[in-house]
Amino acid sequence: MTASRRTVTIYLPLSLAAIVLLFPFYWMLITSLKTDRELIDLSGLPFWVFEPTLEHYQYLFAETGFLRWALNTLTISVVATAISLACSILAGYALARLRFRGAGAMAGAVFITYLVPQTLLFVPLLEIVRQLGLSNTLWSMILTYPTILIPFSTWLLMGYFRSIPRELEESALIDGASRLRAMAQIVLPLAMPGILSAGIFAFTLSWNEFIYALVFTNSTDIKTIPVGVVTELVKGDVYFWGSLMAGALLGSVPVALIYSGHEAILSRERPLVARPSGRLWSIRARGARRDLDRRERPDALKRDDGRSASRRLDVRRKHHRPADRVRDDLRQLGLPSENAARGHDPLDARSRLEKRTGDGGEPQDD
Repeated sequence: MTASRRTVTIYLPLSLAAIVLLFPFYWMLITSLKTDRELIDLSGLPFWVFEPTLEHYQYLFAETGFLRWALNTLTISVVATAISLACSILAGYALARLRFRGAGAMAGAVFITYLVPQTLLFVPLLEIVRQLGLSNTLWSMILTYPTILIPFSTWLLMGYFRSIPRELEESALIDGASRLRAMAQIVLPLAMPGILSAGIFAFTLSWNEFIYALVFTNSTDIKTIPVGVVTELVKGDVYFWGSLMAGALLGSVPVALIYSGHEAILSRERPLVARPSGRLWSIRARGARRDLDRRERPDALKRDDGRSASRRLDVRRKHHRPADRVRDDLRQLGLPSENAARGHDPLDARSRLEKRTGDGGEPQDD
């Protein structure tokens, strides 16, 4: 591939994609660094900062509870993601691996549950939270976020579990492992990229969730970053644009770092082989099943091996050339086989042999 073609087909599209994806971060950065006078000045260049300042960041940390919001958001996201992954791994494994009646209908129900919008769920969930006495607490969000995280993670992990060959798990079961041990030491290590992907998506959804956090909380100390930035930095029709962009930028940095680390982990990911009890599980299920059958049915295998050998011998005999058959017959009768070796017609040799042997099958004396 030439340099010009590589530039047009690779570097130019990647550059355009990078500009489109990174422009929101750049806009938030320059807006958070501009002074209030520069923000409302329509005659200046909007894509550059001429008088950078950090006063918006100082206001964000000193006059608002941004650090507290960040801690609340991190706590809720980590705990809700852990609960959702624990339930999703078990549900996804059961629906993808185990065979039971109603598995397909249950998988479809999980997918349909994920499609239900949050605007239809927050009213009944609010009533449940009030009856449980969890209003205006972190637990109100920790326990309600899994309602949107578990269906999504389960559906994602179902497809990944189906991509893992069943023979790997069956070989562990043949070696004496239980179903739980085979799942924990064979399937889960191989499914780690999918589990990491589901965890990243679940963490992102928890971090950016807005409706539940807005409805279930009313105290400033319990708010999350999405709710706190919007409710505390927008007062009536007055927008604190510099602090708003500073809070949005700082709130998006952790998610961007997690995605970058996730990509780095997947790039170094190698095929995993579990080593339970200091030895390797067999990964050749066919060989394991054949060994098991050989131990349980030796007589049948011997008969099968004998029939196979007989079939191979018949095929070999069928494909022998006539000259070879004549040469073998002459050798058995103790007669010279020079004619066959010289390439004479094997049919003539066989006819002469039949005349000499006679009807009884034994050579006749002259």
